[in-house]
Amino acid sequence: MEKTMKLEYKRDFPEAQYFWRLFWEGKARRPAIAAVFPKQGCTPEKMPGFGAAFVNNMEQVVDQALACAETCDFVGEAVPYFILSLCSNLLAAFLGAKVEIAENKHCFDTRIIPFIDDIGNTDIRFRPESEMWKKMVAYIEIAKRKCDGKLIVGAPTLVGNLDALAAIRGTERLLLDLYDAPEAVHHALDQITTAYHAVFNEFKRLFEFDKYGSVTRHGLYCPGATNVPQCDFAYNIGKEHFNEFALPSLRREIEVWDGVEYHLDGVNSIIHLESLCTISKIGVIQWVPGVGHDNENWDHLYRRIDDLGKGQLRNVPAQLVSELWEQYQTHKLYCQASASSKSEVLDLIESFDT
Repeated sequence: MEKTMKLEYKRDFPEAQYFWRLFWEGKARRPAIAAVFPKQGCTPEKMPGFGAAFVNNMEQVVDQALACAETCDFVGEAVPYFILSLCSNLLAAFLGAKVEIAENKHCFDTRIIPFIDDIGNTDIRFRPESEMWKKMVAYIEIAKRKCDGKLIVGAPTLVGNLDALAAIRGTERLLLDLYDAPEAVHHALDQITTAYHAVFNEFKRLFEFDKYGSVTRHGLYCPGATNVPQCDFAYNIGKEHFNEFALPSLRREIEVWDGVEYHLDGVNSIIHLESLCTISKIGVIQWVPGVGHDNENWDHLYRRIDDLGKGQLRNVPAQLVSELWEQYQTHKLYCQASASSKSEVLDLIESFDT
C-alpha cells in the first residue's frame, strides 16, 4: 500500500488518493469529478504543450509547469500533474529510432524514421544508450528535483504493439507483412513487448510509482502505476488480424499496469471493442471519434461500453454528471466537469456525498 502523500498545490490530496483507490477497485459511490480553476486574483501560466522539452530548455519547461499549477485550484479528484512528454511514439525512439520534427499547423509534432528493412531479421530491443532515453532520464531527474512535494510528475504514454512496430517498420510495409510474413510479425511483436516491459521497469524505478502513484495524460490518478495503452494501427485492420496480432500484445503490455485507461481512437476501431473488453485490467475507455465525427451522438457507444463492463472518461457540463451516474451500471465514471465556478463543482460533489 502506498504511503499517504501531501502536495503543496493540492492540500486535500490524501482524500483524493483515497477516493482514486476506491475508483480503481470499483467501490466508489459517486463519479470521480475533476475541475481546475484559476486561483482568485491569479492569471495562470499556460501549461507547456506536448513535446515542449524536445526543443526547449528542460529546466524552463518544468518551471513553466510549476508556475501553472501554483496558480490553479484543483477541485474534487483533480490532481496537479505534469506529463513528461518528449515525442510521439516514444517507445520506438527508445528502440533506437531517429526522431524528427513533423509539419503540423495545429501543434508541435514529431515523427519516427522507420529503420526495420527486413521484418524476417530483426533485433528490436530497449536501447538505454539511445539519445532519447538519455534525454528522458535527464528530464525525469530535473522534474523530480523541482516538483517533489508540489505536483505529480507523470510518465509519458508508452505505446507498444503494432503501433510501435508500424513506427519502426512503416505502416504500408507492416500491412503487407501481416499477409506475407505473419510469423516474422509475431516475432517482432514479442521483441517489442520484451522491450516495453524493460522500459516499464525503468519507469517504475525512476518515477517511483510505488511512492507517488501515477497519473494519465487525462488526469486519472492511480495509487500504483497507470498509463494509456492504445493500438491506433487497429483502425487499418479487421477483427481477425486484430485478434491475432494486436490483442495478445496489448494483453501482455497491460498486465504490468495497476490502473488502465484505454485510448480507443476512430470509428474504424469500434469493431474491436468487444475484443478489447476481454482484457480484464482495462478499467476505463476513453473514446475519441476522430476528425469529422466529433459532433455525432455517441450515446449508443457509451451504453455499449457500459454493457461490456468498462468505465468511461467523459468531458461534460457539471449539471449532467448525476444523470450519467444514474444511467450507467459500471460505476467507474470519471467526469472532467465544466462549470462556471468552483462552488458549482463542490456543490455537485456534496450532493452525492449527502
